[in-house]
Amino acid sequence: MAEEKRRASGHRYALLYGLSAGLFGLILASLAWLDRGSFRVAGTTPLFCALGGGLLGRRRDLLQSGEEQRSRALAIANVNGARLIAEIEEKNHLIEEAHRQLENSFDEVKKQSALQEIARKRMEAELETARAVQAMLIPEVAKRVRGVDLALSYRSASECGGDWVGFFDEPDSKRVSVLIGDVTGHGVGAALITAGVFAYFSTLRAMHDSTGRRRASDLYDPPAMLRQLDDVVSEMGKQSTFMTLFASVIDYGKRKIRYSNAGHCFPLVISRECWNQFRNAGGSRPSRLNAPPGRILGSKTWGPTPVETWVCRERDVSEGDVVLWYTDGLLENRNPSGDPIGERRLHQWLFSLWDKPIDQVKAGLEDRVAEFLGSRAPDDDIAFVIARIP
Repeated sequence: MAEEKRRASGHRYALLYGLSAGLFGLILASLAWLDRGSFRVAGTTPLFCALGGGLLGRRRDLLQSGEEQRSRALAIANVNGARLIAEIEEKNHLIEEAHRQLENSFDEVKKQSALQEIARKRMEAELETARAVQAMLIPEVAKRVRGVDLALSYRSASECGGDWVGFFDEPDSKRVSVLIGDVTGHGVGAALITAGVFAYFSTLRAMHDSTGRRRASDLYDPPAMLRQLDDVVSEMGKQSTFMTLFASVIDYGKRKIRYSNAGHCFPLVISRECWNQFRNAGGSRPSRLNAPPGRILGSKTWGPTPVETWVCRERDVSEGDVVLWYTDGLLENRNPSGDPIGERRLHQWLFSLWDKPIDQVKAGLEDRVAEFLGSRAPDDDIAFVIARIP
């Protein structure tokens, strides 16, 4: 900008001097004319010639100085232009290098994404297989249990869960064994433990079927069942996975229940008398199959002197009594607001459904659980067995 101002100033001075020279040239011409005429002024022609020559010389110097300034400015512009071009080329090189790196990174991301997708599909296939196996572990009650009106509900918190239910019935002796357990955690690892327990229990049942009554005591002796299943869980769980389990035997011929508990939830019993009290006063509560909770399965090394036996209890039941065995998911799962189902809500649901057929009691509990959970998936597996004493 300053350079352009200097150029403009030089041009103005050159124009001014040019006009001055032209004016003196005109004066000189006039004097020459006068010199030839009657009005002669001595010495005027040389003086004005000298003045005109000086002005013309000054004009030439100024024009020459303007040319030098333009040449210098052009040289500076060329240098600055070359520097700017070099900087632009360097920036372009950096941009191209960044673009190549971005392309390489994008290719690596696509590769990793493809590998993750393959792993995800493989895992989904494995979980689907485990889920199918898990479904085989849940017995079909209608085909397994005779003599007692009984229903089973199971809802897993994941593709495969850790809750397990086992039945064995002997119509001739009017007895039904009911076992319900919960492996710590859920997923493939928990399902493997339940598969081992299921396989062992099925083996005991098959041996009883093939050898008559020789092993009948194992299936109708709650402490004996816990001891044998404890060996299975200890072997498979390696002291890192455990199982709570409640073993019970319904002797509906004598209307008694014998049971032992390995750290599991206490089953609930609602008699007709209890139900009538709830209808009339609203303050009644179900009774429980209370037994010392005992050691959970798979924890043989816990404590300095681990207990290897479980206490067996017995209680009378009456015709029409409703018994509910369940896992802790039926109490602890929460709705979208974070509220758990809880014992009080479960008791109210049971009382409201008590006089319905067992299949309807089961369906009613499932509907109430689903309505309570709403859009929130269960955090824990939910399993329960409900029976009415004949």
